[in-house]
Amino acid sequence: MRAWRRAGVFGAEAVQRVERLLTDLLKAVPGDSDADATVAAARVVVRTNLEGEPTPQLVGAVHALLCEASPEHVAQTLLAIHAAHLPWLSPLGTQRLEALVDPSCPPLAVAVRPSLSEDPAGAFALHAALCSGDLGELSDRTMQRIVHWAPLAVLDELIDLGRVTAAYAPWRYRPDADDDERAYLRARLEPEAVEEMQARALGWREAVEHHAFLAGRVEELTPGGCYDLLRRAGEGDSAVLDELEANLTRDAVLELRAVKGGALSGNWPTRMLQDRSLWRLLAALWEPSVPINPARGPFYAYRALCYAHTLILRRDFTKAAAQLERFKDVEVAAEMKREINTMHAYVALQGDDLGRCVELLASVGEDFPAGRANRDLILARVSTLRNERQHPSNPYLELGLPHYHPDWKSRYRELRRASRRLADESAERAEVARLNRAMKRIEEATRADDWSGFFVLPLDPGVLTPSAAPLAVLAPVLPPLVRRTALDDADALRTVRDRALPGLLDTFLAAPRRPDHQI
Repeated sequence: MRAWRRAGVFGAEAVQRVERLLTDLLKAVPGDSDADATVAAARVVVRTNLEGEPTPQLVGAVHALLCEASPEHVAQTLLAIHAAHLPWLSPLGTQRLEALVDPSCPPLAVAVRPSLSEDPAGAFALHAALCSGDLGELSDRTMQRIVHWAPLAVLDELIDLGRVTAAYAPWRYRPDADDDERAYLRARLEPEAVEEMQARALGWREAVEHHAFLAGRVEELTPGGCYDLLRRAGEGDSAVLDELEANLTRDAVLELRAVKGGALSGNWPTRMLQDRSLWRLLAALWEPSVPINPARGPFYAYRALCYAHTLILRRDFTKAAAQLERFKDVEVAAEMKREINTMHAYVALQGDDLGRCVELLASVGEDFPAGRANRDLILARVSTLRNERQHPSNPYLELGLPHYHPDWKSRYRELRRASRRLADESAERAEVARLNRAMKRIEEATRADDWSGFFVLPLDPGVLTPSAAPLAVLAPVLPPLVRRTALDDADALRTVRDRALPGLLDTFLAAPRRPDHQI
């Protein structure tokens, strides 16, 4: 037992620890034929000490073998050296080892702490910061090192403190991270860059819904949620705007208020008029009091056409004709020109101006069956005696509905109830007669399964309802994913400590310190 003192091992318990340490070390660093001479010589020294002939050279041999061992085995060995109180490290190394093993140890003086070159992974600095509870004390250079390996919970803590930002891009430089961890870190720091499949793998509902909204997948939106309200607003439902405003960011709220403010005069900034995803909302908010000038631009041409259609549904044919006349000499797309001529022909039909109808429908073309049917209807009307002609209106339009609307009965009942509130009895009778005529014509067409007697407009409903592209301009910026880890101080400290311990190899001595050189 006394012989072990030459190797700096004092006491029976310490001897047992060292024997286990040396046995494990020989297993961890095999002496095969590929081993270099230094390792082979170190193994000889270790075996000699185990066989009962301890020597001061044991410390150097252990150091040589640890330099070839895994970081995990190095950490395990250094913990055993600390437990056995072995004087194998320099006084500086012993102080640093004590600080790593005992979290309650007073903070080391600046002169004792490892320099950046002595702490290449930044583990010792991170351990000290965790012990002091002040992660904010870490330098930028240390931060650049620890993002590569620090426990995820520690990274989350640093993200919350604002010390780790997207500029560090930790998802790129963590070799041990799996796809889920990389996606998680990106979601925490750069959420807008997370792909939909990654968001689904993370179970990140908010991001999945964000992607669904931008892709137009209505069925995946939470009813009444922010994205559902945005979808409805984009379809022209102005009734949801107050509720929507409560769910938007400040910048989006200001943009929405600018949208609503422009509706008072029908004037908006050019950037809004160029964003077609806003068109249906702008059109729903703006109720013109005079004919719109379609020459002002594409949006105004679209809104003028919608306004003419609305006036037709209101049976205000005089104003509808005035609005349609504003398109004269205005260059518009071919599909819009077809709708203008069709609406104009319908207005002329209400005044029984069949010659004008034929003239307007001649330019509609042959590519729309409804357009050909309208033209055939007018030509048949021309050859029919005036007293034998049917009423010129489309009964669906008479009810203020698009052609072939499935819910026409509800609309009919609603209008009948409204007619009872008319003050003039003769006006009420005329209104009831008009509504009943429309109802009977629809019922007759339904029984005969023949709607060829109705003038159809619009030819293409899509011209009046352009594709409801998502209101990306009002969509909230996707916020970072909420933290999903909890910082377990003890577990984090163990992980960081084990990473820092191999950095103490350089403080190993060639031989044990003498008893009178203890700290």
